[in-house]
Amino acid sequence: MEYKKGIKILDDMLGDKHIHISDTKKVKVMQRSVYHKYAEVEVEVPNDIKDDDMQSWLVENEDLYNDEIDDKISKAKYEFGFGLDNDAGLDEKDSESEWRFEVLTEGENYGGHL
Repeated sequence: MEYKKGIKILDDMLGDKHIHISDTKKVKVMQRSVYHKYAEVEVEVPNDIKDDDMQSWLVENEDLYNDEIDDKISKAKYEFGFGLDNDAGLDEKDSESEWRFEVLTEGENYGGHL
């Protein structure tokens, strides 16, 4: 059977599902999926530390929470997405990692980025 006759028979049998190898080109399909982890710990801070001094105090005393939060983040499960749509104020879209603190009071809470 000659080549063209064979192709005609395949075309008749398969219709639009039949693709000639010579009629194709390669296309690369790619996907980028972003996942994130979230962890939090509570730190005991002396009452005489003013809210305006809280960020500095936490940076100077990172040994009180650094190992614990590292342990929690390593055990946290990955969640799909950037993690920017949470209520924790973690919303720096240009940062690969973000640290934040929040003073837990009965009244209005105060916080900021570390």
